[in-house]
Amino acid sequence: MSDHISKNNLFWGVLLIIIGAMFLLDNFYILDFGDLVYTFWPLILIVIGVKIILDKRRATDTREKKDFTGGIASDSEIRSTAGSLSESNVFGDITTKVESNDFSGGSVNNVFGDIRVDLSGIKLNREMTKVYVSGVFGDVTIILPLNIAHKVKTSCVAGDLKIHENKREGLLPTLEYQDVTYGEAQQKLYLQASVVFGTVSILSH
Repeated sequence: MSDHISKNNLFWGVLLIIIGAMFLLDNFYILDFGDLVYTFWPLILIVIGVKIILDKRRATDTREKKDFTGGIASDSEIRSTAGSLSESNVFGDITTKVESNDFSGGSVNNVFGDIRVDLSGIKLNREMTKVYVSGVFGDVTIILPLNIAHKVKTSCVAGDLKIHENKREGLLPTLEYQDVTYGEAQQKLYLQASVVFGTVSILSH
């Protein structure tokens, strides 16, 4: 129970600090707080709604784990999937490695924490496979296989973007990449990655 209260306090404390920092930056004419809120207010509502839902789910899971094990079992921070991506989290890092001969795409979403998605072990058996990765506070790292044609779009509010050797940083940067084989390839991977505050890095392995 005390851990749950501590995480709640952390969430609202961080949220208040961020709002205060946005007002401060607005006062120094570094960014327009009104435009930022107008653009991202749906995301703020989504984050708060997801947190409320996950808090209720975690309370239920904790009661069930106590019933079956007599204690509280901690969830693993490292998750592995096969065939597709479907990960979401509020607090903590997400580390996912996919190994599949028929990868079907999917999505990964996180609020507070880093995201690392390793797709170096996938193969495609369809014309277009799409992957969407988004975070709010934290870094995003995605590893792509060398032999798959891919197109990548990245964006953030404040932070750094890197796709292979291409880089961009600052406020509201965007960066796109399309390899030379993408247009004529029979199987293609489309990746869209974004973060509000943090770094997005796309690598090949």
